[in-house]
Amino acid sequence: MLAVIMVKFSSSKVGIVHKYHNHGTLIELVWTITPALILVAIAFPSFKLLYLMDSFWGVNDLYTIHLMAAIPVKQLSSKCTALVPFGQTSSTVSINYNRRVRDLTAFPSWVISQLVGHLLGDGALVRTQTSITPAFIFTQTVKRFEYAWFVFLQLIHYCVRYPRLNVSTRHGVKYPFMQVSTRSYPILLTLYNLFYPIINGQRVKLITLDLLPYLDNIALAY
Repeated sequence: MLAVIMVKFSSSKVGIVHKYHNHGTLIELVWTITPALILVAIAFPSFKLLYLMDSFWGVNDLYTIHLMAAIPVKQLSSKCTALVPFGQTSSTVSINYNRRVRDLTAFPSWVISQLVGHLLGDGALVRTQTSITPAFIFTQTVKRFEYAWFVFLQLIHYCVRYPRLNVSTRHGVKYPFMQVSTRSYPILLTLYNLFYPIINGQRVKLITLDLLPYLDNIALAY
């Protein structure tokens, strides 16, 4: 086609060529603007997918975690490394933290107070044989489901699973219970050493005067 055009419309053969014979302005506009509009129509919906793929936890909004600095906004700087999950619009259930994220996770003061209150009652800090960092476990009878579920909702951002249901046997009688457990966090080592000092080479749960600074109104309420 190009060869035919060059031969038939060469300047040596045709001195004056009508503009509409070799210039289709309308069709040029159509085949230039139409692909551009198609690309724009494809691009805008693609932005949403692109940012969802680039999100921190993936494309499932149910597992979105909100992170904020553990220091006041006025003091926020690039040196801040602590992460504090907050809010109840989403959870981190079924999300496995790697060691780096667990090391960076900090607990707000009210969470520490809540854990202290539970440790004075039906709470415990447990270390497995494969982990040097403890996890918090809270056990309640099924009859107190509402309270146990409330405790879970307060600690939902630190739990990898929903409360477990189980049955224990005491004096031949079976008692159903539910258990709330968090991930193992290095920050819990402070409370672990406070409540479980080493006595005669073994960890023993004790209540000492060292707990006085932690006994605020929240801890005492729990």
